[in-house]
Amino acid sequence: MRRGLDELFEAVEELVEVVEGLVIALVALLRLRQATSAVLNIQGDPMASTAVLTFTDSSGNPTAPPKGDGSGLVVTFESDNAAVSIGIAVATGDTATAPITGTEAFMLSATVANTSGAPLLDDDGSTPFIQPQPISVAAGVAQAVTAVLSTE
Repeated sequence: MRRGLDELFEAVEELVEVVEGLVIALVALLRLRQATSAVLNIQGDPMASTAVLTFTDSSGNPTAPPKGDGSGLVVTFESDNAAVSIGIAVATGDTATAPITGTEAFMLSATVANTSGAPLLDDDGSTPFIQPQPISVAAGVAQAVTAVLSTE
């Protein structure tokens, strides 16, 4: 009986891997159709001190964000760790940034939305805008100014 359950469990794990692969392929296919995408990044050393979201075209070149429904766009950055706070996003051209405060590891995510709350579509008016993939940020020290101690 135990052997049968083990085989069933292995089969389910294999099925999950196949489904995950299909989801990844579907997202890639949708990205090919999408004229504008958003790439989430971090800036700062040794840990991210600024969250950065850049809009790119299908070739990966910086471009204007999607037009949306005309109500304006809002970018919201989030951390999955309450010990890490992310400030209000400021958008300029093809980039939105927000300051990060905290020293713990966290997952950084960003959402681009119409201010009206209506679903955000790509500029073709029919393709749903694909939100950027969250990224993992390692623990470290987030500060804008550092001091280096040395002797002469």
